[in-house]
Amino acid sequence: MMLFGPDPGISADVDEAELDLELSGSVAQFGMIEYVYSTDVYTSAQYAIDNDLAPVISRSYGGCEQQNLGLLASGETTAQEANALGITWVASSGDRGGADCDASTEPEAVLGLAVSFPASIPEVTAVGGAELETGAPYWGSSNGLNGESALSYVPEFVWNDSAYGTRFSSGEIPAGGGGISIYYPAPAWQSGPGFPAGRLRRHQHLGQPHVERGRGGQPDLHGGSDWRGGGGAGERVRGAIGAGAACR
Repeated sequence: MMLFGPDPGISADVDEAELDLELSGSVAQFGMIEYVYSTDVYTSAQYAIDNDLAPVISRSYGGCEQQNLGLLASGETTAQEANALGITWVASSGDRGGADCDASTEPEAVLGLAVSFPASIPEVTAVGGAELETGAPYWGSSNGLNGESALSYVPEFVWNDSAYGTRFSSGEIPAGGGGISIYYPAPAWQSGPGFPAGRLRRHQHLGQPHVERGRGGQPDLHGGSDWRGGGGAGERVRGAIGAGAACR
């Protein structure tokens, strides 16, 4: 653990922070993980980058671009500094589909299209959820001797449970984030056949498996009753890092 600045004490972020460390540590069992904390997550990230603490930095949550306008330019500068040092910055794409500004209490999107920051920064690697097909012929009806249940490669598809009318315990619209940035320009390769017209960056993400309890009897990788403090795209970030500084 590494404290920068005044001690923030115990906050509502403690459950998410614990889950970050548990899951990144389970993936990188022999890796060294530096937990950097301060009174602000941006301060933690800046400190980790300025001091070149690790080759990978993870951040498991963010906010929509419209609510972080004052940070969009400086955030990209920080991400460019990280890239210049050979640091990969991994961030959650969000859990509210293309409506990242909507509050978790909204039963449906009302604030329009929005993508998540800092995942929308071109120099940041966004990570979101992918769902796995459930049931036969991909999964067995019971576990094997080593606890395994997959019978073959399991096809994946975009995580989007909004069509089911389901929501997390917090009430969020359940889908992986993505869409079009309101600030960052589109790179040259985002043009030509197959791309919609426009000069702004299309924000996409890497997908990590997301399986919910009760759908085909597969293991719970989302959170549910076992992990009250986190889940969704943020949990995919934790699974994606091999070693690094978990900033909170």
